[in-house]
Amino acid sequence: MQSKTIWHVGGYNRNYGDFVLLESMRENLSKISPIPLNFVNIDCQSTHFFPELIEQLNNKAAMLLIGGGGFIMNRHEDNSLSGWQWSIKNEDIKKIKCPLVVYGIGYNKFHYDERGFKANMNDSLKETLKKARLFSTRNEGTKAELVRRGLEDAKITVIPDPGMFITPLKIEADFLKQKRMLVGINFVADRPQYTFPPNYEESKLEVWDNLIKTCEYLIQKYQALIINIDHIPALDSEVNALFKEKLGENYLVLSEELPQIYPPSLVNAHYLAYIYQQIDLVLGMRGHSNIIAFGMGTPFISIGSHNKNRFFLQEILEEDYLIDLRNYKENANCDIIVKKIEKLLNDKEYQKRTAKRRAELKQRFDNFNQQIIEILKENI
Repeated sequence: MQSKTIWHVGGYNRNYGDFVLLESMRENLSKISPIPLNFVNIDCQSTHFFPELIEQLNNKAAMLLIGGGGFIMNRHEDNSLSGWQWSIKNEDIKKIKCPLVVYGIGYNKFHYDERGFKANMNDSLKETLKKARLFSTRNEGTKAELVRRGLEDAKITVIPDPGMFITPLKIEADFLKQKRMLVGINFVADRPQYTFPPNYEESKLEVWDNLIKTCEYLIQKYQALIINIDHIPALDSEVNALFKEKLGENYLVLSEELPQIYPPSLVNAHYLAYIYQQIDLVLGMRGHSNIIAFGMGTPFISIGSHNKNRFFLQEILEEDYLIDLRNYKENANCDIIVKKIEKLLNDKEYQKRTAKRRAELKQRFDNFNQQIIEILKENI
C-alpha cells in the first residue's frame, strides 16, 4: 500500500521535551494506521508558509499536522507572520487544500513576560480553527484562553500531551546501577527574567539555594543521588556549576553521563523516557519534565511560575504537588518543598490514582489519533 505523507510542523530545534512529544505522535499514529505514514519535519521556529510553499504542500502532502507543544507563544525573534508558532498570513490559510489538524497545542506565555502577543494572533487562530478538520489543545486552561480570545468552544477538543505516551527504550547507565534513591532534577535556565519574580537575578539564586538545601536533605536522609535531566544542555552551565560545587559527587548531569543520547533528537527520545522511568522522584521546572515523568509512572513535584505547569497538574488532578514560584519566599522555601516531597513519597494512593488517570487520558489520546487516521483513509 502506498504511504501517506504528513507535513508535521513542530519544534525540531533543541528541546528534548519537543522531541519526545513529536516522536510519540509519530509512534502512536503509525501503530494504529493501516497505511504506512511518512512524516516530513517542518520546524515551526524557522519556517514561514508562503504561497509557493503551500502549493508544494498541496501537491505532496496528505495532511498538514500542526503541533503539539506550546504553540500559542510569541517568540519575537521568529518574526512570525501570525503571531504564534505557525507562521502564516491569514489570507494564505485559505489556500491549503489538504486536511489540516491542530494537535494538542498549549498556551505558552511566561508569567513575567509583559511583551504580549501580536494584534493579528487571535484572528489567525480563528481562521485556523475554521480551516482545521480537527483542532485540539493540550489542556483545559489553554482551551479557556482560546475561547476568551473568541474561538468557538464546541470546535476545540482537549487531549493530553503526547509526551506522556512515548515508549521507553532501555539504555545502560552506570548511575542506574547504584543502590540509592535517584532524584531527577530539571531546570528552566532560558528566559530567567520571565520565569523568576523580579529582581530575577536575586530570586533565581534564592530558588536555586532552596533547591540545593532540598537536595542536601534528600542526600542525608535517603542517600539520594541527584541527576540533572537536562532538556537543553547548553543552557545549564551556570546552575550545574553551582550544584556541583554544593553537592559534589552526589550531583550528576545526564548529558555528561550519557553523551550518546545528546544533543536531543527524535531517535533518542525513547531513551530519555527510559531514564525518567527509572528515576524514583523528579523535581521538574519544565513542563515536559512533569509530563514525561507522569507518563512513565514516576512521582514528581512541579516547580515554576508558568501557567502550563498548573494547567497540567489540573489535567491530572494533582495540584497539591505544585511549587508556585510567583510567591517564592512562602511557596518555594526548603521547608515547604521538603514537606511536599515527603507527602508525595508517603502518598499510598498516588500510584493507583495516577495510573487510573493516565488510562483515562490514554483513551482520549487514542480516540483523537483514530480520528486522524480516519481522515487519512478517506482518499485511499
